[in-house]
Amino acid sequence: MPAEAPLTKSPETLPETPPAIPSAASPGNLARDLPADPPKRVPLVTYLALEPEPHLLAWECAVCSARFFDRRNACAACGGASFVRKPVSTTGELRAFSVVHRAAKRIKVPFVAALVEADDGTMIRSNLLVEPTPEAISLPMPVRLVTYAVGTDSRGSECVAFGFEPREAEEPRERGAQRERNHSQRRRMSEDIWILGASMTPFARSEELDVVDLACEAVSGALRDAEAQMTDVDVIACGSLYGASNSLAQQILKQVGQTGIPAYNVANACATGATAVRTAAMAIRAGEAGLALAVGVEKMGKMGLLGGGSRRSPKEVVYEPSGRYGSVMSIDGILGTNTMPGVFAQAGMRYVHDHPEVGFEHFAKVAYKNHKHSTLNPLAQYQKEFSLEEIKESPMVAYLNTLLMCCPTGDGAAALLLIGEERLASLSPSQRRRAVKVSASVLVTDPYEPGSQALPDVNTLTRNAAAAAYEQSGAGPEDLDLVELHDCFATAELLHYENLQLCPSGGAGEFIDSGKPFRDGQTPVNVSGGLISKGHPIGATGVANLFEVATHLRGEAGERQIPGAKVGLTHVIGLGSTCAVHVLERAAA
Repeated sequence: MPAEAPLTKSPETLPETPPAIPSAASPGNLARDLPADPPKRVPLVTYLALEPEPHLLAWECAVCSARFFDRRNACAACGGASFVRKPVSTTGELRAFSVVHRAAKRIKVPFVAALVEADDGTMIRSNLLVEPTPEAISLPMPVRLVTYAVGTDSRGSECVAFGFEPREAEEPRERGAQRERNHSQRRRMSEDIWILGASMTPFARSEELDVVDLACEAVSGALRDAEAQMTDVDVIACGSLYGASNSLAQQILKQVGQTGIPAYNVANACATGATAVRTAAMAIRAGEAGLALAVGVEKMGKMGLLGGGSRRSPKEVVYEPSGRYGSVMSIDGILGTNTMPGVFAQAGMRYVHDHPEVGFEHFAKVAYKNHKHSTLNPLAQYQKEFSLEEIKESPMVAYLNTLLMCCPTGDGAAALLLIGEERLASLSPSQRRRAVKVSASVLVTDPYEPGSQALPDVNTLTRNAAAAAYEQSGAGPEDLDLVELHDCFATAELLHYENLQLCPSGGAGEFIDSGKPFRDGQTPVNVSGGLISKGHPIGATGVANLFEVATHLRGEAGERQIPGAKVGLTHVIGLGSTCAVHVLERAAA
């Protein structure tokens, strides 16, 4: 312990076992019974205790000791249903951060969103109360918990939030051992699936075409490419994050052919399009379809920042705990950030924490590469090259991500016609020659990992999906001729070099420095321009990635063609989280 007393400390008078956790159906859902006289100080969230000294309280699984701050129905790590309330250490170290410059309305910027690991190993999402500049922050930085007021309600009650501030360093402490986790072996696909037709609209901001128009353009293109008719199709799966609840698949059928086939409407965050493809493939594998149509579409326009929640300003404010964390107001901007640039910036900073040789310029090089690649893609939303300095000096959105390191929203669609091996054999030689084999189709969600409750873990599920896809396809990372991965932000792409085994552990910075992921490099990544330049209409992205790789494997990519491409991989990830990885192979001559 340091010589000076910390500002906060864990209480020693807490009961060993708290009252039972209320169920989802119980009144209040962690809301407290408000006394007749309103309290003078109200914690922002119910896991912040203000007496006798400010500290945090976590629900600890009685079986495996995993810790959570939200109301639990069961333990995400082991499935246990018994929990005890435990105090969390008030000191720890900074593991990741982002200086957020753009946020939802009424959130004061800039601020420092932080991921803190307490001395007892608990991971905490919060803000770091320092000057909001990268120069004022270091990794790892010793910190301690502090509290401060963030508002007063109509009854005169003061809302108290918590954050962390720097403290003097202590001797290193031994961290709790993390359990190793293995993902299950996946079966090989029971019947080979092939891409018979593929089409993609230009990604742009379309004023004249609505979402149905965009989808129908892609579907019609895929049918022409496959030399097929709608009467040949046995099932349709439509991926659209914002349109799935509107029976969009049925709306498309009313335009291209109402044949009475089954229709699936799919929404799965940024993996929506890839999930629609997998839905179509599973219908073939199940023997319910011989030819399946998968379409991904989104019309987003200038939707702006995703993930953040603006703070409302009602006429009367009363601080009453609600929701799974028992918060009395929106925590965005007070306890970290919900905006996507900030979340992925922190993921990048966590990599920097573990690999200090990686810096801001490495992430900027990712954006430089993808903008450069986009100049050869006529379907990309932006087709302009930027210098490294222009990228680094563009407006900061959430450090490490500048504006030119963030993907744009927009409108677009892509479609694939999938076919089973048996039915493919009955088609013409020209159709069989252009068919592209789907050697692996993998969809996973994120397994429990310590800290994933504080900062979404985009790494573990990608590693699991990639390992399963390599096993399923029989191909390895050394066999890949090109990769289209989920570069929603430059920080994300750098992480996924390692997650997809394109470089050794800790080697992502060296990988981009070497030029290997450039179009003329050893393993070209995002030759399309990636999401950063090609655009990211969410529902279309997963299908568009497959269109891009299939086009190269057919030798039809024009100026951006990767010579002799035989094997390619696509990857998408949607926070929540889910990850899809597909491996494609060129048809044998």
